[in-house]
Amino acid sequence: MREHDAIVARADWLIDGLGQQTSISGRIARATEVILIDMPLWMHFWLAAERQIAWASGKLEHAPGSIAQMPPTLRLFRSK
Repeated sequence: MREHDAIVARADWLIDGLGQQTSISGRIARATEVILIDMPLWMHFWLAAERQIAWASGKLEHAPGSIAQMPPTLRLFRSK
């Protein structure tokens, strides 16, 4: 979170994605513009699935929010 806060404290910055919920208020407070991309739900799911597959196979270059462990959305892709 310190790295995130340092980036948001700069004069110019751009962040793509939602990130951790605890970081949203700080970004909104400093943002001069917020651009929301309205995609269908199936597309969000598809992009999340691609990210999970890349992560599980060790091919994800940049983890979202620089987190070290795969997020709990992995459960969406496990069979019961």
